[in-house]
Amino acid sequence: MDNIKQLWNQYREVIMYIIFGVLTTVINYIVYYLLRIPSVNMNSSLAICIAWIVSILFAFITNKIWVFESKTNGFLEYFIEGVKFFGARFSTLIFELAFMYIFVTMLHYNEMIFKAIAQVAIIVLNYILSKILVFKDKK
Repeated sequence: MDNIKQLWNQYREVIMYIIFGVLTTVINYIVYYLLRIPSVNMNSSLAICIAWIVSILFAFITNKIWVFESKTNGFLEYFIEGVKFFGARFSTLIFELAFMYIFVTMLHYNEMIFKAIAQVAIIVLNYILSKILVFKDKK
């Protein structure tokens, strides 16, 4: 039991990030899928952007509270942290748009498979950006 507690204490942040990263990805994937079904048939790039907005709102709240346990003093600090978070995530949105354009639009690979591949890379990139740019220790 002590080993489990020690492992949890050592890797809590990464474990929580993975859990909420997977949930964020699931939300992103579901919203994207629902916008792309034949009855809606939204443009792929617009569907990516809408799915991104919904999932990033979820990610900001969960990352701030449960993953990085970030405390902010006042609205301005909270706002700045939010702007940094959305800016970092915007850079990975650009990556996703370019990735999907190249592999799906230009090369005609399977849309949903390459969406999943892009999401794996995005989870890793988002953790790194969150850790070093957004929720870095304020101590």
